[in-house]
Amino acid sequence: MLDRAVETGALEDVLAAVRDGLSGVLMLRGEAGVGKTALLEWAAGQAGDMQVARVAGAEAEVDMGFAGLHQLLVPFLGGLEGLPAPQRQALGSAFGLVAGPPPDRFLVGLATLTVLTDAAAARPVLCLIDDAQWLNPVSVEVLGFVARRLYADRVGMVFAAREGEERAVALAGLPELMVGGLGEEAARELLATSAGMRVDRQVSWRIAADTAGNPLALVELAAELTAAELSGAEPLDWPLRFGGRLEELYQSRVRALPGGIQTLLLLAAADPTGEPALIWNAARNLGIDPEAGAAARVERLVSWEPRVRFRHPLIRSAAYYAALAPARRAAHQALAAVTDPEIDPDRRAWHLAEAAAGPDEQVAAELERSADRARGRGGWGSGAAFLERAAALTPDEDHQARRMLAAAENRLAAGEAPAARALLGLAAPRLADGLDRARAKRLEGQSLYAAGQMPEATSVLLDAARMLQPSETRLARDTLLDAFVAAQFSGQAWMAEFLQAVRSAPKVADSRATLADLLLDGFAAVGERRYHAGAELLRRAIAPLAAGQPIPDDALPHLMAVGQAAGLLYDDSARYQMEKRWVADLRDRGAIAGAAYGARHPDERPGTRGPLRGRRGHDGGRTSAI
Repeated sequence: MLDRAVETGALEDVLAAVRDGLSGVLMLRGEAGVGKTALLEWAAGQAGDMQVARVAGAEAEVDMGFAGLHQLLVPFLGGLEGLPAPQRQALGSAFGLVAGPPPDRFLVGLATLTVLTDAAAARPVLCLIDDAQWLNPVSVEVLGFVARRLYADRVGMVFAAREGEERAVALAGLPELMVGGLGEEAARELLATSAGMRVDRQVSWRIAADTAGNPLALVELAAELTAAELSGAEPLDWPLRFGGRLEELYQSRVRALPGGIQTLLLLAAADPTGEPALIWNAARNLGIDPEAGAAARVERLVSWEPRVRFRHPLIRSAAYYAALAPARRAAHQALAAVTDPEIDPDRRAWHLAEAAAGPDEQVAAELERSADRARGRGGWGSGAAFLERAAALTPDEDHQARRMLAAAENRLAAGEAPAARALLGLAAPRLADGLDRARAKRLEGQSLYAAGQMPEATSVLLDAARMLQPSETRLARDTLLDAFVAAQFSGQAWMAEFLQAVRSAPKVADSRATLADLLLDGFAAVGERRYHAGAELLRRAIAPLAAGQPIPDDALPHLMAVGQAAGLLYDDSARYQMEKRWVADLRDRGAIAGAAYGARHPDERPGTRGPLRGRRGHDGGRTSAI
């Protein structure tokens, strides 16, 4: 049982009480699929020393007299003859075993109590009642009557009922325990186990949130989602579509509502802002009376104040996918029409994109502008999502490929390397421009670095630098610096190739040298054994940062190189302070991949990596290579 210590502990308390000669009663409540039946199965598995009687309510038998009670007591009907005559007559009449007038329910309850306690005198009894919300009312009344009268009878009763259904008055007041969804880690473990593969952490976090950790939804999603979606290589739908029995259950609730209310719920599901005024305005434009939202059946699914909130994330998904595609597009169009293009242009662009029935360059351009704004706020993942949607709506194939490449760059910056590689694989073969192909090659090398494939990353980055040299000097030199960093972990002879690439790259005037230029030329000088010149360049590179000056934007991607420079100079204190400040800055700006690149290699010690590492002097102390 994953993440169920509280629930299993409560069940163990019931079993312990029964074994101690007392009795125990517990009501488990929770949404469909949350694991109530699994908990009853667990309890049955722990009760090998007891007589276990079970009943499961069924909608088809909800109007059939004492059907549920009969199912529970079948194992004990052999003791019917030992009952007092009035009880025997009442129970026999209820079950159709003897002829007689309609039974008195009080006598039926007493007879049930006597049957169970008599059986428990020989061996403890555990009664498990599943789907109690579907038991016929008279059976529920009798079982509630019995549960409230147990004390020192060696009888345990555990009920499980679905939250959201009408509660039986006869069971009110019994000890209750709400069964919620799994926590993120347990949800991730269940998802991975059910899928039979590793699941990307960000993907599992999103799924756990969108299902509220519902175990059945997690199992069904594991079967519905592709390996690419589970690994993060392909984005998930929004709202998340989960399929299976739960989708059927929740969609049946939605489709049972009048058409106007279904459309109102669709509008609420299609807009993630939860702003009631926005949804009311869109509803009015579609001719729907917002008062429809006050219907009792609707309020069981969604609350409207102070913000729109579905009672469960799966209801949002059901409300959205219960509608046909044309209705979903119309809902997004209505929401776009009432979204202010000045105050919330990005949300409007997204709704327009979801309303589009085919390629639309105007909408794609709006999405591209939204991506620029998202990146300016540090929202690299959001920027990627906008660009991916823009690419899907772009009519021109070459322009589409460039937008996909930009989306891949954003995904990598956000720390989503599998998604970046997937997008790159789609974009690269379709890029016509040489500079775009060089950018794609550079991104391929960075993706290999992120995957820990250092020899391959070094080779690809050196190739990318050569491709960039004719037209993009700045980017070519930055790429060479990336290659140097990757090469430190490659474990292969690469220095000669690196030095040749640096010599052939265009030089930069000293007055225009950036931090990356100083680092690159400093590492190259050390590789050529010009240690004093290299040390001077590296000190010039890191001195302002070591002194606490702000980190320039163009320096942010080079955290690892700065750390290596400080390590070669054996300035451990400066290295620690810079890396700490740098990682915090990267996180603030949303550049998760940069922060990941800055994480120290597990085997790393200052000045001990690659062919530029420090060496020990004859006295056993460390002597800097430079």
